[in-house]
Amino acid sequence: MPVTQRNWQYINKYTFNDKGYEMIGQSIIRVYTDQYWGKNADTIKALMRTKRAIIFDARSWMDDDAFYKIFDMFLPGRAPINYSTVIMPDDPGYFKWVLSPKIGGANSRPYSGTVIILADERCQSQGEYTVMTLQTIPHSVTIGSQTCGLDGVDSYFPMGGGMSISHSGYGIYYPDKTPTQQRGVRIDIQVKKSVKNIIRDEDPALQEALKYLETKDIR
Repeated sequence: MPVTQRNWQYINKYTFNDKGYEMIGQSIIRVYTDQYWGKNADTIKALMRTKRAIIFDARSWMDDDAFYKIFDMFLPGRAPINYSTVIMPDDPGYFKWVLSPKIGGANSRPYSGTVIILADERCQSQGEYTVMTLQTIPHSVTIGSQTCGLDGVDSYFPMGGGMSISHSGYGIYYPDKTPTQQRGVRIDIQVKKSVKNIIRDEDPALQEALKYLETKDIR
């Protein structure tokens, strides 16, 4: 198989297109979670409603609050994303559990198709939180490899001389209080990329997602 010439300095960059989504056949839409939600959200949302399967490609760092407006179509009711452990300033060394705000809304007919989430080492911090948010969708399946385990907000302290130190200001946990920091988010189907895959510009996680959909007769 011939190998395409590539600019290897971009090997860790997120793959996307100019629309924020692409069609795979007639029944599947692949949505890039890091793109165009502010100006293209309604178009993508309308397309998702018409498809039997959605593949959310979340292998990136997410930074668009408009993304959270899609969940009313997926959830039958409001649902929390996570628990946090937050410091108690009046009691140094002690933390309290804080449940996240809830997303979604009352919906008697939520999306009934298959939802797949792609995740890997490119999911860091907000990217991992994006995956956790998508995982609130009932019966969604996460495919890929371990994420970085960097959920949480960075706090920086200047040390002089242009140097600083940082730490994560609070803990991030699933609603059942399973930790994510230093572990990464939950992966349902493990798929690791090999050196050969990288050289050939192959995407084994996406290939596994399409195989999974074939078992449900979705093409």
